[in-house]
Amino acid sequence: MDPNPVQSLILTQQPVNRMQFSAPPVRAGVTVVYSRADGTVEKLDHRLTFTEALSGVYRNVYEVDSTRHDTRITINGRDLPTRDDRFYFVADVTVNWQATSPDVVVREGVRDGVSVVSRRVLALLRGISRRYLITDCERVEREINDLHLGGPVVISEYGITIHGVTAFVTLDEAARQYLQQQEQIERQKDLTRRGHVLSVDSLRNEQELERQRMEAVAEGVQGELQLIALHLRHHPDDALQVMQMMHNRQLELEQQRQARYSSSDEIFTKMLDAGLVQAADVEEIRRQVLQNALHMVGGAPEPPPNVLAAQPAAPPAGASPAPAQATRPRKPAGGASTTPTLPPATPAPDPDGVGGWRPRKSAQSGTGTN
Repeated sequence: MDPNPVQSLILTQQPVNRMQFSAPPVRAGVTVVYSRADGTVEKLDHRLTFTEALSGVYRNVYEVDSTRHDTRITINGRDLPTRDDRFYFVADVTVNWQATSPDVVVREGVRDGVSVVSRRVLALLRGISRRYLITDCERVEREINDLHLGGPVVISEYGITIHGVTAFVTLDEAARQYLQQQEQIERQKDLTRRGHVLSVDSLRNEQELERQRMEAVAEGVQGELQLIALHLRHHPDDALQVMQMMHNRQLELEQQRQARYSSSDEIFTKMLDAGLVQAADVEEIRRQVLQNALHMVGGAPEPPPNVLAAQPAAPPAGASPAPAQATRPRKPAGGASTTPTLPPATPAPDPDGVGGWRPRKSAQSGTGTN
């Protein structure tokens, strides 16, 4: 606390002049106080008369400053602690005060009125500041400036009255740095929170776009290729491994197909050697083999069996054409013919692999057409 320089309230002190016939006039703002021989102090409403001075009752006369004073006090350091005593306020205070009891001033020998006022003001302000946190600087200032609303503060033991206090309260350097750091932390938290919200929104949008892309891929790709496409969508670095896997799988399927055909060929050869395959069965086997071969090389599939059966195979070059079917006219209704009708002739493959035309044997007649 840094108050103004010492300001003495007792302006003059001198013995009473007993031979003075007329007392000097009293100055404005100055109160005259007399002390008796027994040490008591008395404030008279007038100057001593010649008789009172000659009587010897009063020994000394004092002139006391009774004007109002505006004293500026700077309160810093640890004088204004906060509620938790962690930080401190800084106040620039102006105090309006006055010596309202000059006789008490003389009796107590008060010469430095500023010191008396400063101590009382500091006590008042500490009682206020300890009720607030460091963030309540404005409330502290407002309450200090409203002290005069409760009336003057009388320091009766020293004869001084405080009429008003005007304060400008701020924070000390440590408290200011603390609040600045708190503000920076709050700003950083706000930015982090906003950044998190932005990241979540971006991630949500990216997931939605990814979902739409995957739906588009799923619509265009089906089966095993869909699984491969989905995998490559999330793991594009595995493209080489996936291609190698597909190649190995294709080789494996080709080997299985080749093994199956080799097994079928071996079985067919054994059946031929054992005479288990008839000549009429070769055409159906040929059709199936041809269809599988065309399917392997990507050609058109073999016509269905009913189409092949409806179209007889052409005879090879040099073979005689098939004779016309022998038919007989039917008799009118009422009489049944006793002559059996020959079945239609159909071509049959030659057992040795050479095509030729042979009539199918009749189940009802033992003779055929030559």
